[in-house]
Amino acid sequence: MWHGLVLTWPCRPPITQMFAAVVSILFLLVAEPIPGLSATTRPTTTTSAAFARRVVKIFDFDEKHLGNLEDLPMNWDKVTLSGFPHYVNGKIDDAVGNPKPSFKFQLNGGNIGYVFSERLIPAFPGSDHKILACVKTQNLRHARGYLQAFYMDRFGKLLPETIVYSALIAPADPGDPEWQTVTMELPYTNSEGRFIGIGIFLVQQDQLPRLFSSPVKSYRKDIDAALWVDQITVLRLPKARFGLVKNTTLYNSSEDMVIAAAVADSKIDDLSARIILDDLASGRARTIEHPVAVLPPLEAILRGQAPDPRLVTHNMGHLQPGLYKVSLQVLSDSEIIIDKNVKIAVLQPKKTVTEISDFGLDISELPIGQPRIIADFAEKLKPAWIVLPIWRKDLIVSRTSAEPSPADQMILAINHKGISIIGALMDVPEELVERTNIINPNIWDFFAGKSQWWLPELSIVLSRHADRIDHWVFGKPSDGWHAPDSRINGVLKNLKKEFTQFQGQFTLITSWPSLVANPKDTPGDGFFMQIPPELVPGSFKDYFKPWQQVRENLWVVLGGQDLNEYQLQPAMVDFVNRFIQAKCNRVRLMATRDLWTTSSPIAPGGYEPNAYFVAYSNLVDRLGGLDYLGKMQIDAERSGLLFCSSERAVLVLADGRKMDYQGIVCLGEQPRAYDLWGRELPIRTGLKGLEIPYRPIVFIDGIDSELAKFVAAIQFDPSTISSKFGTHQAKLLFKNTFSQGISGMVRMQGPAFWQFDPSGTRFALPAGKEFTLPTKIRYPGNESVGQKSINLKFELEARKPITLNLTLPLYLGACDLDMRVLWFLRGEELVVCQEVLNNGTTWTDLIAFMICPDKPRMERQIRRLGPGQTAVKEYSLGPWKQMFGKTIRVGFREVRGNRLVNEVITLE
Repeated sequence: MWHGLVLTWPCRPPITQMFAAVVSILFLLVAEPIPGLSATTRPTTTTSAAFARRVVKIFDFDEKHLGNLEDLPMNWDKVTLSGFPHYVNGKIDDAVGNPKPSFKFQLNGGNIGYVFSERLIPAFPGSDHKILACVKTQNLRHARGYLQAFYMDRFGKLLPETIVYSALIAPADPGDPEWQTVTMELPYTNSEGRFIGIGIFLVQQDQLPRLFSSPVKSYRKDIDAALWVDQITVLRLPKARFGLVKNTTLYNSSEDMVIAAAVADSKIDDLSARIILDDLASGRARTIEHPVAVLPPLEAILRGQAPDPRLVTHNMGHLQPGLYKVSLQVLSDSEIIIDKNVKIAVLQPKKTVTEISDFGLDISELPIGQPRIIADFAEKLKPAWIVLPIWRKDLIVSRTSAEPSPADQMILAINHKGISIIGALMDVPEELVERTNIINPNIWDFFAGKSQWWLPELSIVLSRHADRIDHWVFGKPSDGWHAPDSRINGVLKNLKKEFTQFQGQFTLITSWPSLVANPKDTPGDGFFMQIPPELVPGSFKDYFKPWQQVRENLWVVLGGQDLNEYQLQPAMVDFVNRFIQAKCNRVRLMATRDLWTTSSPIAPGGYEPNAYFVAYSNLVDRLGGLDYLGKMQIDAERSGLLFCSSERAVLVLADGRKMDYQGIVCLGEQPRAYDLWGRELPIRTGLKGLEIPYRPIVFIDGIDSELAKFVAAIQFDPSTISSKFGTHQAKLLFKNTFSQGISGMVRMQGPAFWQFDPSGTRFALPAGKEFTLPTKIRYPGNESVGQKSINLKFELEARKPITLNLTLPLYLGACDLDMRVLWFLRGEELVVCQEVLNNGTTWTDLIAFMICPDKPRMERQIRRLGPGQTAVKEYSLGPWKQMFGKTIRVGFREVRGNRLVNEVITLE
């Protein structure tokens, strides 16, 4: 079957059934290829002994020694369907190969395909088969290549239900080898199969079979693309069946994950099999031995009376949340000859909350092949909204047929899952492109002044789904404007007129390229944009600052790195940090995309989750519906991020260091800690509170929201005190965020030799009232500048007694004088560089100094440092090998004044 058509082959000379059976028996008994059917004078693509004895046929296209002096290899027939012109042909290329020669497919427009359908590749009844090929491409831009394999009966008739396809052959990525290997498995599913056929195709994208999840189909053609194919090898393998009993790749941690597998062959002396469960989150693996059965008698197989090998189940039990790879491996003499695997995601059971989640899902560019499976994936994530494609280049909205389109099916399936806030992506449908003959048009080209082209189709969409779709997104970020377009306002006015004919509330959201969007231009009711992965989470604060005024109507899509190119753990941390930082910048509507693939031959419909699916599900559970409260200091080095709603609160701790460490928190009696996979972490009770080991991100859930708001409201005023000799005034501020009055006591304790007067007090506060504790602070004269950790202990009497241990930052600085210390090598000498900046309004004289162990005190004068000026002083400490790892003190003091600044630094 090619491109939806069933081809019939020319009649072959008849052959008796008995002769076919005898030949099949001989094929089973002979492990080596039959002489004359495949060349054996050249190296093969499979050189190991385990594979070599299973070779059925090799096409190396070196056929001159067989008497073939023509341009085409023997017995390969050209496909002559519509769109496959006679002047586009393949040939044997003596100059290129792996090794030379090879079968070359050269386009000149149109499409090209060749099929090997002679009864010369025997099928081994009952056994599965595998096809491998080496391929190379040139000038491949829009066209794609692929291979087919299929079974034929004893008369050479194609068995259509046995056709399998390879993955699409695309241009090689930079750094890839020149020749790539393409593989496909051909399971024995029809007892009438006696021979194997192979097809090779190089076609334009609009001629690809529908089953391919191809790139965006383009009407542009490749004129000079080329494909070389070499070393096509057909292997006989044991019969292997492998799958998941529940026929799903998504599980809850409270469900059993059961695997079913069967392995059988005619001879099993050299075979063994095993099931491997890889926990990709922890890097651990579990292996279970699997039995290998003997195939039924050949006679029973040929008659179609042989039962399938008995499936053996393996119950893996309850698994922790995470991403797992489940594999069936069959080994011959300890060498793997079959490796079937599928990825599964295990999630935490979804909790029931009343908050409206702000997390969404963007599937606007996802191929719509299995709406039901996509809806199941979406339901497992529990997003609040989804952007799905309803008008797209590869989707058709029929005005004459009542049959629901794929987009209609998707909307209905998702809506039935209870996800009611849906955004519909409006791009340019394929039929409009054909009608207007515009290549790759922008949707705004259609909308601006050409309403007769799109009004009928848009009316159909609105009439079908006006009660299901709440938001409409027009255009993709890649098709947005790089400058304000004067046509847009008029276009949106026309669209709003169309919407008024139907019931329901609609939001018109225009799509913008994220790096050129201007929040001051508001042609629609909101903005939809994708943040590129090149924008690191640390840059989000500056990036989202101009968007704060429209953040309630800002739809943001945050993607992750390519998991095939990056290590799993760093990519996951970066992905999770994007959403955490976006929430800290108070972005309300966030979504992601590319959480699964459609390439697995084992997963239902091919849909297989990736690691981001698990991480995103955990983000929805932990942070969905919560608002950012602020930072909470954990200890002298680390701080956490508090997120809260009216019902619950979550503390997020993140650290980039590789080693585990202890984070001490105290925010409730029954907190629960989860890592970025959603796995619950152990919590121990230590001397200072709760100790939670984590690396590199932990979500602490189960925190009382009123208590979290109380902690977030505690602060010093001012938060920075000047580094002057003497006494300093500051206020400790906090607010009663509980729904009832509270009373209690607070005590403060600073670093060694710090004094607070008073260091604590009793208080009683009605609900919603603030409390101010003025205090006098003294610290040692040699105290260094920077952040200082002040320990607070609250003993609260609220609904029940609460003891709260906190660390609050207080900054010590010179107010209008800033200092930065750098160190570097000058030859073998270690040099310390001190920069002092005057941010004040008057000039000043300073004495800069540096104190180093085993060296005399070094001082430098800074005369008349004026406003806005910077003074730079250097100190040479001698050979760096002697100084590395030592602690020094660098600072300055005023000549006429009492300010002193010094900083303790370890030279690393």
